[in-house]
Order: sequence, then structure tokens, then C-alpha cells
Amino acid sequence: MCFTVKSIALDYEAISQNPRKVLEYVFKKSDSFSVVTDLVRPYSKLPPCCKQDKWTIGLREYLISQEAGAREWPGTRTRDGHKVLSFYKACRQTREILSAWPNVFRACERGLPEDICFYRGGKVWFGTTSHERTADVLAVTQEDEAFFDAFKA
Repeated sequence: MCFTVKSIALDYEAISQNPRKVLEYVFKKSDSFSVVTDLVRPYSKLPPCCKQDKWTIGLREYLISQEAGAREWPGTRTRDGHKVLSFYKACRQTREILSAWPNVFRACERGLPEDICFYRGGKVWFGTTSHERTADVLAVTQEDEAFFDAFKA
């Protein structure tokens, strides 16, 4: 027996033109989210020091876990060993913090943490790859499909 998981490729430009609306929806449907930041020297310093720390400082009390030296996260594999993958609780407070940032879907242009992904039940369900300007919804519910219909690629 073969099972398939429905997914939707999204129009990255469309979601980046509506960041607050998209963030409001994905936060309501998620348990946690992750972002990727870039380590700065000295790389061995603990806790890790990253280029995007000024953006993530407000999220620290909601930190679930961090992986310094991450080489893989949803949608990406890299040889660069100077990345930090951070997981945070998805709640009203973290949504408000991210909503105060410049557009999270324009991370590369704004020097923000990249590749924001959202999880429910421990599995990624909304993922982005910032530098490729791609976004996908995985394990789509009917409600997800209705919401993201306007953002399909």
C-alpha cells in the first residue's frame, strides 16, 4: 500500500507581499518554528554568536533547542558548517516578535534569520528556502488548502 502526502508549492512573491497574514495563519496552526542563522568568529564560542543575534535576542526565552554547525534543515543541505538551526515555541509572543521584524520572507535582503519553517506534531508543514525564494506547505489539511489557495505557484 502506498500513501502520499499532499503538498502545495507556493508563490514566494505572493507570500512575501502578505507576510502578516501568512504569519498569523501559520502561527495559529503550529507548535514550533525554526530559523537559520550564521555563526561569527570565534566559531567555538558558547552560546553561539550569530550575525542575526540582534533579531533573535527577543526570542531567547522561547528557545526549544539549537544545533550549531547544522548542515541540514528542511529544504536545504549545505557544506557550510557555520550555521545555527534554532527551534522556538510558536505562540502569540513569538508571532508578535516576528511581526515586528522587517518582512521575514525577504530575509536575505534584510539580514534576517533565514529559511523559516513551521512544525506541528514535530513535523515540518510550512517551509521556506529564503535564498531560492521557495515556500511549500506539506501534509496539507483542507483548512490549509483553503487558506493557501490564493498563494499557489
